[in-house]
Amino acid sequence: MPRASFLSMSSLAHVSTWMQRAVSILLPFRCPLCRTPLDNRGLCGECWRKITFLSGPLCQTCGTPLPFAVSQTFTCGSCLAHPPPFQELRSAFLYDEHSRALLLHLKNRQGLFLMPLLAHLLMRLMPSLTGPFDWVVPVPLHRRRLFKRGFNQAAPLAQQLAQRYALTYVPFCLKRHRHTPSQGGLNIRQRRDNVRTAFSVPNPWQQKVTGKCIVLVDDVYTTGATLSACAKGLLAAGAKRVSALTLARTPLSKNPLG
Repeated sequence: MPRASFLSMSSLAHVSTWMQRAVSILLPFRCPLCRTPLDNRGLCGECWRKITFLSGPLCQTCGTPLPFAVSQTFTCGSCLAHPPPFQELRSAFLYDEHSRALLLHLKNRQGLFLMPLLAHLLMRLMPSLTGPFDWVVPVPLHRRRLFKRGFNQAAPLAQQLAQRYALTYVPFCLKRHRHTPSQGGLNIRQRRDNVRTAFSVPNPWQQKVTGKCIVLVDDVYTTGATLSACAKGLLAAGAKRVSALTLARTPLSKNPLG
């Protein structure tokens, strides 16, 4: 009888399982925030419980949390006083010290393994927007920042969202043509001035964007300056409607009821 030259499939599976167990013992997965050992990659239960997920009541326009339910069509005082150019915005969780640490890991590429899970959070928000939509567009980085960071954290979120809802992922129709200082540490007025006219639709996309209903995707909504500048650029080029999704958002600094 011929001698067997290869291990059977069951033997290979057994060896693979044993090796995975050995690696998990020697190099266990750890929560990226608190470094607690885990069986699988992700956040530990304690860190997930510290994330404040947003479920309502919310402003129908900007999605800011409200202290109590007013009505399903309530618009906060900030949106009434200064209507944003986007039709509506929804965010998955509150931006605070806990979620900030998570998103910093994402920007530094240390938390890229969490991207599918975070994209799923945006997918759950999609039905809350007023559709239908044609394109999903990530908020772009300037080429200098993109070169320094190596990737745009909004891009894979937008791409996975587009795939889930069979929409067109369009990463190049919006360009950040002016390099701006970081928004961190700036007040609302300074943030708006910082990104004013920083985004536009390049000439090859001018006709293509006309009449399109677009979902903008970004990681964090703070004052709305960046998303507003992006929406204005798309609308100026002829987009029909722009809505937005972000992973996190900051609460209003004043009473949202006005």
